[in-house]
Amino acid sequence: MASQLGKYRSTASNAPDVVGAFRFLCGPGDVKRFDPIVYPGEQNAGHLHQFFGNTEPSPDSTYESLRTTGDSTCQNKLNRSAYWVPALLNGEGQAIRPRHASIYYKRRPASDPFCTQASKKGCVGQPHGIKYIIGYDMLGGETTGGPYINCKGDKYADFDEMIAHCGDITEFKLIVNSLDCWDGKHLDTPDHRAHISGMIRGRETNYQSQCPDGYDYIIPRFTLSIAYILPPGTDVTKLSLASDHHAGTKPGGSFHADLWDAWDGPTKKAWTENCLDRMLNCSDGNLGDGTIMARGPYYPTDNYKVLVPIPE
Repeated sequence: MASQLGKYRSTASNAPDVVGAFRFLCGPGDVKRFDPIVYPGEQNAGHLHQFFGNTEPSPDSTYESLRTTGDSTCQNKLNRSAYWVPALLNGEGQAIRPRHASIYYKRRPASDPFCTQASKKGCVGQPHGIKYIIGYDMLGGETTGGPYINCKGDKYADFDEMIAHCGDITEFKLIVNSLDCWDGKHLDTPDHRAHISGMIRGRETNYQSQCPDGYDYIIPRFTLSIAYILPPGTDVTKLSLASDHHAGTKPGGSFHADLWDAWDGPTKKAWTENCLDRMLNCSDGNLGDGTIMARGPYYPTDNYKVLVPIPE
């Protein structure tokens, strides 16, 4: 995999922020109607998804298949992880593909006393093969990770609210954050959520942020920010997410994201130890050790197919 790396001169500290950061961009992958986490082995199950990362996900994907097959729209094939979100629909029989997705992993350095103050076992890397869902819960109707729509710098809960306050709309972002406490036992659970948790803060923790009982590790938290540029003539009043109808929410109100880790082990170890644990600010796939992930053939550009027909 050495050909996937280039040289990078230096990386700045992320201070005064207390976390280390590792960022990269993903081009848009395919729009498909399957979900390897929720409906493994089933074709045309669930709603339509916009995929990022691994270029060959399937209903039958496994950690091994993701690790060893396909390229990646996220920098290059050193990150064959799969990420997917509900497809954006224009109300006229087409899906609108995004310009790119920005992913931003962050965590306090493992040497920070906070790691063992806020959890029993401290700060670790992202577990190999972990998978989970964040954002709107299609089963329970609850929400984790604070998903929102960003238009002109302001936050909105759904497209109706965005349209009412944002004025002329040509572009916006869908943003969600993952959770940072892990039970240390499970890479998945039946609801695809229970093995990770957010920190709690209240009287029982002396008003200090802390992982709940049973969640002994702090793992890197990531922000997923998906940038859409609307084609000229788009009727924004017809916009919806493919999951809205299933969830019974207002348009845009059901935003959620799925992650299935399939990073190359040494590469993930590099950005964890060099960027996060040294509290560096690593961007564009910079690994913090003098190397940077090369931009592969699916790195985002302005030359991409924006509208695609909704598959049968």
